[in-house]
Amino acid sequence: MITVEKEPARAFYIVESANREDDLCDPLKAMHDVIDFDAFRPTLIHALEGPNASKGGWRAFDPVMMFKVLILEALNDLSDERAEFLIKDRLCYMRFLGLSPGERTPDRNTIRSFREALKKADVIDSLFAAFDAAITATGNQATYG
Repeated sequence: MITVEKEPARAFYIVESANREDDLCDPLKAMHDVIDFDAFRPTLIHALEGPNASKGGWRAFDPVMMFKVLILEALNDLSDERAEFLIKDRLCYMRFLGLSPGERTPDRNTIRSFREALKKADVIDSLFAAFDAAITATGNQATYG
């Protein structure tokens, strides 16, 4: 009798899905490849570690990854609730954020708290201006939803 292992098929499905989504999410992969997102880290850390920094749940996540969540929201006109769902649902979003399937993802309250912390530190506009400049430097233009 021949037995079939189901786990390898599941792993194959994830790999195949990821390969198919590369074509569908090419702009995210391209953006990830050409933008140095770590360049935003010093500004994010300085803003978030200030004396008025909140104790929000976003502290469990990398601030650069959280900023990328805000970028996804802005580019795709997503609410925090929709972003929470799509981050868990789309492999291309997970890859863009540096997450793996099944890994803990930020929820809507975490996203909101992070955005509010950046607003409170008065850096959100300058971060997005720097992001726009980085996109423009690649010969592209960010189009917000």
